[in-house]
Amino acid sequence: MNKLNIQLFAEDPEVKDQQEQVYLDQIEALKKQMDEGMIPKEQYEKLLAEHKKLLNDYVNRRPAPKVEVIPTRKASEVAKELIKVKNRDITNRDYIAKALEYREAHLKEFGTDPFTDFGQNGPQKPTDDTNMVASTLKALLEENPSPVDFRIKLNSVLQDDPQLMAKLRKRA
Repeated sequence: MNKLNIQLFAEDPEVKDQQEQVYLDQIEALKKQMDEGMIPKEQYEKLLAEHKKLLNDYVNRRPAPKVEVIPTRKASEVAKELIKVKNRDITNRDYIAKALEYREAHLKEFGTDPFTDFGQNGPQKPTDDTNMVASTLKALLEENPSPVDFRIKLNSVLQDDPQLMAKLRKRA
């Protein structure tokens, strides 16, 4: 019986008129709120122009970011420093930093990569492997400013080549 009453109540035209009136009242209230709460178009455009002017002044008054140019030394200068290194005169971190500096200077000066395989033709163009080694070492230098931390991390990253180690043992 309740179900029947609800259906009759929902179909009642008087209820429909009341629902429509509620919607119309809400729409009218929103329209009134928008008319009273909003600013005129002229005032909005004035504020927008002022905002644009302030933003433009702020952006144009800031100094342009300066790009730090790191001077590169000649490859021969860096090579002389590397040759002068004796046992325990320099940390692993400093030695790797100088070796990378030498590589960059050599690449810039001669266009060849001293990290590549030294064959009869000498060093050639950089390869994916040599670029990977250089980028890994650069990352280690940036991440580990302490020589001790650098050495520990370097030892965890490096792996000995068994064939090379066997050849070195035979030579010694």
